[in-house]
Amino acid sequence: MVDEQGTSPVIILDEAQQLSDHFLIDLSGFLNFTFDSRDLITLWLVGLPPLLRHLRMQQHAPLAMRVVHHAHPAARDRSA
Repeated sequence: MVDEQGTSPVIILDEAQQLSDHFLIDLSGFLNFTFDSRDLITLWLVGLPPLLRHLRMQQHAPLAMRVVHHAHPAARDRSA
């Protein structure tokens, strides 16, 4: 997946809070693969707050350890 210039694909999974436990466990194993000490892909899991609660479950600890950043939506300005 990595090209000659060292770039790798980015995969974005939206609505990730709807992913099954089985899928998340398999995803964790898939992300274990590296090539010449670098990651093959960058994966973004985008979802609502239930996704974070899901990742905090013991069975998803290996995947949660790979999460680099949690972003929270900015509060909307309701004065407009």
